Amino acid sequence: MTAPTTLPALRSASSPRTLVWFSCGAASAVAAKLAVETYGERCEVVTCDTISTEHPDNRRFFDDVQRWIGRDIAALRGEETRAAAALAAARERAEG
Repeated sequence: MTAPTTLPALRSASSPRTLVWFSCGAASAVAAKLAVETYGERCEVVTCDTISTEHPDNRRFFDDVQRWIGRDIAALRGEETRAAAALAAARERAEG
C-alpha cells in the first residue's frame, strides 16, 4: 500500500458509495478511519494527487494512514491537478 491508486469506475445507483477526502492531515486521517469503520466496503478514501509537490513527510504519513485504515487511498488525477501542482511548484521556486 505505498502508491496512490486510481479511483474505481462509478458504481451504479443500486450500489451507492461513500467518499471521504484525505488531505495528508491528522483530521482527515481520523475521518477516513471512522468512515471506513462505519461504511465498510461502501467507503472509498480519495485524495488529490499532489503529493509529489508537497513536503516529503506527507508521503510517509500517506503510507502510514493506508496501513492504519486497511485501505488503499485513491488518487484523483487530471490535467487540472497537474497544472495546479506545477503552478504551486513554480511559485515556490520563485519565492525560494
